[in-house]
Amino acid sequence: MTRKLTRRDFLSATLCTASTIALMNCPSIALAGEPSEWDYLTEDEIRSRIQIINKSYSVGELLSDEDAAFILRFGTKPNAPQTRGQEGRLNISGSRYGNTISGTGSLYYREDGFWKTYGSDATIRVTAGSTPKSMKLTISCVTYGVLGEGGLIQTYNDSVSASCSNKSVFYCNPQDRFWATAVTYALSAKLDVTTASGNYFTLLAS
Repeated sequence: MTRKLTRRDFLSATLCTASTIALMNCPSIALAGEPSEWDYLTEDEIRSRIQIINKSYSVGELLSDEDAAFILRFGTKPNAPQTRGQEGRLNISGSRYGNTISGTGSLYYREDGFWKTYGSDATIRVTAGSTPKSMKLTISCVTYGVLGEGGLIQTYNDSVSASCSNKSVFYCNPQDRFWATAVTYALSAKLDVTTASGNYFTLLAS
């Protein structure tokens, strides 16, 4: 799915001329003092802190120096050789209300200049229990870019989803495309399930 360009897209795309030189343009952020405890954070703690930061700002809003330093240190860098065309594994599993769900597939973020594409190719299976009334897989993407030499701002924050009704096996490939600068990005996924009896629960991807 390709989303129509909005004024926000054009504004975010002009914040920085090239993401590859962005860190050099904001040394005050890159060299900001970092708490020593950051060296001992677990992956879950890093992921949780990034999610909190993602929810604390709106697109175009300037991050605090500490939050900017955290994102620059721990966020995924799309312009790094090892992450270009980033492909990750999607894993979702859990049991609620007598239903056991297992989902696998890919979780990806790709760049073509200012154009970014993110999404998933996934297979969701009900391995125990009755067929749910509905399942919806949602992929969220947040990107950050440099505002001149003055700081780091959120340049994109949105999601794309796919859903099904009354299926025990759900094949889906939600995907979206947008235009923005990005020196770091974060992807997350969740599965919303409504059981045959009307109970509702959410499983987060690991």
